Amino acid sequence: MRKTLLTLLGFFALLILLGYLALKLFVIEDTQPEDCVVKEIKITAINEGSSYDIFFTADDGERYYINRGLEQGLTLNSLKKIALNRTASVHLAKFAIGVSNHIAQLQVGDSIIFTEFD
Repeated sequence: MRKTLLTLLGFFALLILLGYLALKLFVIEDTQPEDCVVKEIKITAINEGSSYDIFFTADDGERYYINRGLEQGLTLNSLKKIALNRTASVHLAKFAIGVSNHIAQLQVGDSIIFTEFD
């Protein structure tokens, strides 16, 4: 009985540890320029997503987003005037296993429209 209980506790502890590690692989925290991949895209659509996110569609069909952008003072109308049908530089946050579609910085021409950098 005691051995079974210890085995179950060990199994649950392992599951908690694996869950924590999995979250660390996919959570974006305090992104800085060195944690990003810079990509040039032509923005063909700008839309509101769930949870106040702003989605940008590139001419190749890829979609990128600013997390809770509408809560951060950005508006769809102003973004459409500034960025729609223009080429933009996006800094995309890197994960431990690849690159996300999360925009850490959006720049159109010489103007930085949005940044999460310090």
